[in-house]
This record gives sequence, structure tokens and C-alpha cells, in this order.
Amino acid sequence: MNKYAYYFEWGEKMKIKKKILNILMALAIAIPMVGAGSIGSSFAVGSINFKKVDSKQRGISGAEITCYKIENGVNTQYFKAKTDINGFIDTSTVTLLEKTDIFASYGKINLEPGDYKFIEKKAPEGYKLNTTEFVRKIVDNEAADPIVIQNDYESNKIAIEVKTVDKNSGYGIEGAQIQLISGKENVTTFITGKNGMLQMNGSTIDNQEIYNKLQPKVVNGVLLINMGTGDYTIKEKKAPSGYKLNTNQWTYGTVNNKMQDIIIEHEKTSSVSNENPKKIDTGFKLEVINEEYDPLKNVKVGVYKVDSKNKIIEKVFVGMTGDNGSFDSKKAQKGGELVSNGAISLEPGRYMYKADGLSKNYYIDVKEGQVPKKIIKLSQKDITYLNSKKNSDLINSKTNNNKNYTTANNNNKRLAKTGSENSIAYTLSGLTLLVSGAFIFIKK
Repeated sequence: MNKYAYYFEWGEKMKIKKKILNILMALAIAIPMVGAGSIGSSFAVGSINFKKVDSKQRGISGAEITCYKIENGVNTQYFKAKTDINGFIDTSTVTLLEKTDIFASYGKINLEPGDYKFIEKKAPEGYKLNTTEFVRKIVDNEAADPIVIQNDYESNKIAIEVKTVDKNSGYGIEGAQIQLISGKENVTTFITGKNGMLQMNGSTIDNQEIYNKLQPKVVNGVLLINMGTGDYTIKEKKAPSGYKLNTNQWTYGTVNNKMQDIIIEHEKTSSVSNENPKKIDTGFKLEVINEEYDPLKNVKVGVYKVDSKNKIIEKVFVGMTGDNGSFDSKKAQKGGELVSNGAISLEPGRYMYKADGLSKNYYIDVKEGQVPKKIIKLSQKDITYLNSKKNSDLINSKTNNNKNYTTANNNNKRLAKTGSENSIAYTLSGLTLLVSGAFIFIKK
């Protein structure tokens, strides 16, 4: 190679290296600017809590909600959706939005700063439309006043709330058959769900003609009947499994739409004696605690037998925790006979256990001759959610019922807009190393 060809090749290589260096320098300048600017602004959000409720502040499903964004006095549809059984936005029904990641847990909605309006476009079946327009200003890193849209029942309906409960614990029990009677004629028979309230699933029609006049339907656990159709009677036809039949009857006149509350209490067919508790040698003991390790009572828990793929085979136990946060035979809806001294007797195998209403599942492989202790720790967020659930009772700490808890929402700390306070610093450091490496490469 002659010297002219050598210098030409060397010059071409230098041009390429110079271009690479220019690109790296541009990145070193641009990326931090983006990190400090546009990336930060995309994470600048506030929040609002939304819930749809009935006259008893219980969540109701089926409402059609439209949210508008207000800019310069102009209302632009932001999203449309229906409410779920808890009264929160059902993300599977959301339209207009490309993504639904703005919807967090327990009704929280994360929104960019600005003005928004929430309107109920269609009420759930059996309810009056709430025509109130709810306008809120969303501010960066702050929670706006919550939106609670309440509905009353239709004025031509009478509402009957029937609940079957355990007499000792007061908690709902499923499987009772409840009759609606008009005069002396059986009209329809309902079955109570796991919360002890009526449900349409499994109901039967006993008299089609009267049924057509009353037009009974169950909406969110409440029975609605047409007004002005005479007197009606509610009675239990068949008790839940393991309980005695309640022979009481409740008779009313369908003359106004005031809600009637009917509580049907049940005694167990055989009580579990704790005078001589049996010794359990195979199973496990459970303790439900809060973040300060205090035991929590009145938490509904379930134990299920599962296969090797964690698919549920059988429901083994359902009930409330006692004063020590453990299994309590007196508060069991199912499987109380398996419980003694806070432990549950089980056959060897794989089981799942959980706090009812929460999504997290726990698993245990029960082994012959072992009774390990397992713990479910509930955060204050979990406790707040369980307390707000429809038909759930308050969870009380055994050791201190009056403690003041703080949550992440109340610590008055602003989140870094980039999601990491040090992300820009990390970017600059990385690019500095990258550029330094380029200089070394060029010098070679």
C-alpha cells in the first residue's frame, strides 16, 4: 500500500469515528434533558377515588359512567366504563382509552393534572339515575376529593334485603332456600350466596302468573318487587347445610318503597365443644396479624384442598378468626369440627389458604405428624379495604383497637416525577463513561 492510499484510509476511519463521537455527544446532551423534562411530565399525576353505592353505601355494579376532561371550557370524553360489584370502575368495560393502567386498586384513578367531570349516564337495573355532575380538579401528586355516586331504588319498587346469618358470629351463610309468598301462594324460591344474601342464580318460579305481577328481581343482593300488588311473606324453606331451619315468617304490605331488612338467624345442628379440645397432630395453625404484629379477629379466611397445579379441589374451611387471630370453631361457616386451639386438622396433601376478599393466595404442603404455624400479615391498606367491603364487619385488633395508623398516602412525601430520584444522575454517569470510552477508542 502506497502512502497516499494509507493516508486516505486513515482519513476515512477518522471521519467515521468523528461521526460516532458526535452522536454520543448529542445523546449526552439530549437524554438528560428528556429525563428532566418530558419523562418527568409523563409521570406527573394526581389521583381520585371513585365509587358507586346504594343508600346503604354498598358498592353496586352496572352503572354506566362517562368521564370528561375539561379544557378551556370544552368537555371532551376521556373514558366510558361500567362499575363492578364493588362499585369501582370495571376496567374490562373501559372504552376511549388505549390503556387502562390509570386505574389502580380499590377505586383509585390516576389522572394527569387538569379538570375532570364524572357523570352517570345510565343507572344500574332497579335504581334511579343520579343526575349530579361531579367536577374535580386534579393536582400533581395530590388526591382530590373522592367521588361517591349514590343511587336510590326506583320509586315503583319495594326493596327487601334478606340475609341469612350464623347466630353466634353474625356472618352470612350460603345455601339457604328463601321463599317469596303472595297471600298463600308460593311465588318464587331464592338461594342465598356466600355473603348470606339473595341471588338470582338457582332461583325457581313457583307461580308464573303472580310472578309476572310482582316481577321480583334481585339487584346487588336486594329483592325488588312491584308496588301495589298486595301483601307478601318471606320465609325460609330450607336451612343451610349444618344449621337448623328458622321457622319465623315476615309479612309486609307492598305500599311504599321503604327498604325492609330481614335477618334470618341460624343455630348449628350440633355445637362444637371446646371444654376438652382435641389434639391435632397433622395440619397447621394460622395467625392473622397487622403490620405491628397484633392479632386480628373477625377476618374471614378460607382453606382449600388443591392439586399439584394449585387448582382447587375442595373447600375445607371457611370462617372468621377469633380473638387471637387464629381459626375459631365457633365462627366457622364450614369445617368448624376440624378446628381446635386455633389449629385445623387436615389430611396430608397440598392446601391453599387466604384472607377472603384479597387476591393473594398462600400454599402449604401438609405433612403427617406436623402442625406448623403460618402467618398472614395484613397491611393497613388491606384492612381498610376489607372494612369497606360490602357486608363485611370491622376487623379489630385484640391488643389495641384504637391505634392510629399511617399509610403511604399520608406521609406528605412527593414522589419524584421520573419514578426515581436518582435516574438522571445515573443517566449522566453512564453517558460520561460511554463518551470517555469513545475518546479512548478514537486515540487507538
